[in-house]
Amino acid sequence: MDLPELTRRQRVGLWLDGRSGLQTPADALSFMSEVGVALRYGAATNLPLASMYRATQCQAPILEEEKPAHARAFELTNALLGNGSAVEINLIANRLALAHTRLMPAIYALRREHTEPRVSDAARRALEFITDNETATSGDIRHLLNADGQPRPDAADLALAELQRELLVDRGPSSGSGQGVFYLTREGYPYRLFASSHQRIVSTASGLRRPDAVAALLSAYLSAAVFGTRRKLRSVFQLLLSADDIDLGITELTDRGVVQPRRIGNAEVVVHRAA
Repeated sequence: MDLPELTRRQRVGLWLDGRSGLQTPADALSFMSEVGVALRYGAATNLPLASMYRATQCQAPILEEEKPAHARAFELTNALLGNGSAVEINLIANRLALAHTRLMPAIYALRREHTEPRVSDAARRALEFITDNETATSGDIRHLLNADGQPRPDAADLALAELQRELLVDRGPSSGSGQGVFYLTREGYPYRLFASSHQRIVSTASGLRRPDAVAALLSAYLSAAVFGTRRKLRSVFQLLLSADDIDLGITELTDRGVVQPRRIGNAEVVVHRAA
């Protein structure tokens, strides 16, 4: 199998090409179960990652217009967040992404490692506000930090992104009234404490060894992505995995017979054996 064929299979496996589009919440759940992690919005040419926008848009036999597909993607994402099937994170390729809940214990264990992260003063104030009120919108935090009218990303955006990156908070589903673009309220998404909203994830993560969490994340990703290079894996998972983690994880998965390192032309790749 040459590199172009692997790339073709990867794009199909990640729902980037040749799919009829997600239509229902059940479709969206099946998609997330298959890919494990997906960018919340649009795909990127330099990132071998699934995308909710791309997966929802019908690609064959006729390409669907983006506007209705993106609106449907928003609704399906909202359903996944609402029923707890997926969690929004900003730990994959420095982009907003969705992770299936089966992967979240591994992601939580890799990011937190049972330690309390240090955050900026603005993020600490935002966290205290969310804790005291059980939830808060980005508008609430904007008022708290006197960031109204500031250029975006403003102080509230940065503080909330920082807290989300440390898995101290996450964004829940929008509770919009059904009016306006994508039904999003003017106040924005509700932010809530991660540990309170996802107690099972936190509990399960506490019993995970780091090597097992590394193997779980890499195995899930490569199952859908078909193959990857060590360099690209490091780029995609740089906020979760070190180069040593990736090397040890590949060795572990190779020993288990899950993946097979190969040289194809000048490229060294790791191929999932199911491919």
